[in-house]
Amino acid sequence: MKIRCLCALALFSAFLLPASVSAQEPAGVARVDSGTYFDTSNASWGYHSNQNNFTEHLSEPMATWPEIENYLSDRAGLLGKMYVRGAYLYNHMDDNSEIIVDGAFDGWDVELNAPIPWISSDTIGTDFFAKYEHRSISAINRSPVIPFDRKLEYLVLGARIFAFPNSRIRPYVSLGAGFVQITTEASGFSTQEEDDDGLVTNLGIEADLASNASIRGDFEIDRDDLDESTFEGTIVLWLGENIFLRGGGVVPLADGFDPGVTIGGGVAFR
Repeated sequence: MKIRCLCALALFSAFLLPASVSAQEPAGVARVDSGTYFDTSNASWGYHSNQNNFTEHLSEPMATWPEIENYLSDRAGLLGKMYVRGAYLYNHMDDNSEIIVDGAFDGWDVELNAPIPWISSDTIGTDFFAKYEHRSISAINRSPVIPFDRKLEYLVLGARIFAFPNSRIRPYVSLGAGFVQITTEASGFSTQEEDDDGLVTNLGIEADLASNASIRGDFEIDRDDLDESTFEGTIVLWLGENIFLRGGGVVPLADGFDPGVTIGGGVAFR
């Protein structure tokens, strides 16, 4: 009697075992109903076949975000890198026939930069950038004699397109839209002038000096008057893998402005 019971139990277990195996999904699979599953490892739908195995029913690959790490430059410059930086800006401004300058034309700026993977390759690199600049100056109007303060806020959104991302020398062009707001305060009154500066165009070149240092020359072209353009030359020095210092000179070509300096630093994510 005991032997018959053991045989019956063995037959019953053998009958249930295939069903229990086929009902278990592999790792990374989420069951939807008794006959359908969703495989989270490759984002595809499937179903249980009559042979008690998993057969892929639909395996269309899902669109994925480009891995931005694959497009980050390993050169010593800032082109092709994801970073945020800030800097102090200083320019001396001369007196003229209308005003007496009572201070420097100084301020600060911040910039965010990130590669655009969809339009980058081994021969052409593309960065998105957003830059905000704040400057102010105090002066005295000659006639009538009125002291005043003037504040400038400048926002630029655009893209830098540079050639030969893996080369030691990388020429580039920046195209963007600029927005300017100038606020003047005098004798308790305040006025604001807003201007859509339109297309902003920069031509420049970046070159590696060493494994941890690079130099950049940037020429911002004023479309209305070339004499109002600005040249900026800066050096980037890396203190570590992610921290850098950035400093140099700013040369406005407009009358009344002397060459100035910019100094700051930032953090790169790479």
